[in-house]
Amino acid sequence: MNDKSKELLQQAYIHANELSRHPVLSHYWNQCSLVVKGSVSRGNCDQYSDIDFVFFCDEDVRQAIIIGYREAGLSTTKDNAFQPIGDWEGHYHFESFTMLEGYYGENNYPQVWEFQQAIPIHDPESRFKHTIAQQSAHFDSSLRMYVLLRHRLFPLLLSRYSRGRSRSEQSFFLII
Repeated sequence: MNDKSKELLQQAYIHANELSRHPVLSHYWNQCSLVVKGSVSRGNCDQYSDIDFVFFCDEDVRQAIIIGYREAGLSTTKDNAFQPIGDWEGHYHFESFTMLEGYYGENNYPQVWEFQQAIPIHDPESRFKHTIAQQSAHFDSSLRMYVLLRHRLFPLLLSRYSRGRSRSEQSFFLII
């Protein structure tokens, strides 16, 4: 982790402490996990980097927070995306644990990779950590199965099927 990343990570803990006293978030603080992602968590910050926070919670809590922000006049968006921290020293948004699990189910490799690299800043009962571990184990085994099927078994089946068949019959098998 480079020096700029260490500096921003320390600032992330300070901002998290401030967010814990936020007029809306303070009501839900212990129902949410807060992670830092992006260049801070990857350890490769530069002079243009900022702090990228994501709150994870149950969907009903996420909706209550979004409504709370709108009612308090803190947001006009329906999804409460990209709330600034300070003078745009960073930003945060809200996702549900179901959304996080969905990235794995959809094989959304960029999001999976991004959150596997994330650093939990506030994680009551280690829910984010456990979700990532559980989903990653399943995801990794699914990925291994895909690689096995695609790169070992499928070529073996293809070679056995192709023996003694015309090119058009082989092409039909490839389409299936």
